[in-house]
Amino acid sequence: MSGGVDSSTAALLLKEAGWEVIGLHLIISPWQEEARRRLEYVADMLKVPVLEIDASDLFDELIVGPFLDAYRKGFTPNPCVLCNERLKFAILTSQAEKLGAKYAATGHYASIMEKDGGLFLARAKDRSKDQSYVLYRLPRSWLSMIIFPLSSWDKEMVRRKAGEAFGDVFDGVRESRDICFIQEKLPRFLSRRLGCERGPIVTKDGTKLGEHKGLFCYTVGQRKGLNLSGGPWYVMQLDLDRNAVVVGRKEDLTVRRIVCRDSRWHEEPKGERIYLAQHRYRASPVEAMVQREGSGFSAEAAKGFFMAVAPGQSLVVYDQTRVIGGGIIERSERGGVNI
Repeated sequence: MSGGVDSSTAALLLKEAGWEVIGLHLIISPWQEEARRRLEYVADMLKVPVLEIDASDLFDELIVGPFLDAYRKGFTPNPCVLCNERLKFAILTSQAEKLGAKYAATGHYASIMEKDGGLFLARAKDRSKDQSYVLYRLPRSWLSMIIFPLSSWDKEMVRRKAGEAFGDVFDGVRESRDICFIQEKLPRFLSRRLGCERGPIVTKDGTKLGEHKGLFCYTVGQRKGLNLSGGPWYVMQLDLDRNAVVVGRKEDLTVRRIVCRDSRWHEEPKGERIYLAQHRYRASPVEAMVQREGSGFSAEAAKGFFMAVAPGQSLVVYDQTRVIGGGIIERSERGGVNI
């Protein structure tokens, strides 16, 4: 229970269904006080005991450290993906077992489905809020004890339910951000933690168009903030060796093939089958053929193309709505040319 509307409503639904509920609150940053006050109010209303665990040091070690290392290497990481696997659900399932709880529940928008006698992670009913993308690395062995009470709810229903139960406690509370541990703008945070070295902004043929404020301030597909004439220009690549931001036109962002490392599979992909591959949290899935390659895999668009693929993000593979696996994007290729 984070003190947010989703986890609070999930706890409410479980109580209404007759379950004995114990809340778990992870302390990971020093600016959670407002959320903790909301949590205390909700817990008191629901008469739910809350176990607090200070996971701030572990969070710095397992999530923030690798997040910064990825940026140092020119990648654009998604910390939520690793946090759910390494920290949140690891602690949640472990504590549930220690307490003798039958299930562990969260306020994520995702679902669990059964197929051929096994359990699989799947999309939520509300596709606009679906979070299965950031949960793809959860081991299948955990799914038998995980439930998602909001799997069939949309955000409007959740807010309405929370308003009826808790009054105006969530009024004006912003949606949780992609990077929950950063209070300032991401470029400022990265500049402060990693330093900032200026360098050239160049086209793919090497023509210099301007100067960037530091590689860490940019990501593939970015258009705003480049301040270049003759646009629109889009970031195509972060060239670590030259400390250069490579830009091109929108059509230059199209990609046919993505190569991934560090994959997690819940079902062995079939080479001749067409899957749906999603390369960013909010990206539209692309029909693709998937091929295992050692500890990684490649995905080649069968129809259309991928757009603005950023190394360091995850590529998640779906069979319709069911998650079958995914991995961390290493590179992408346009017509055989590495990007």
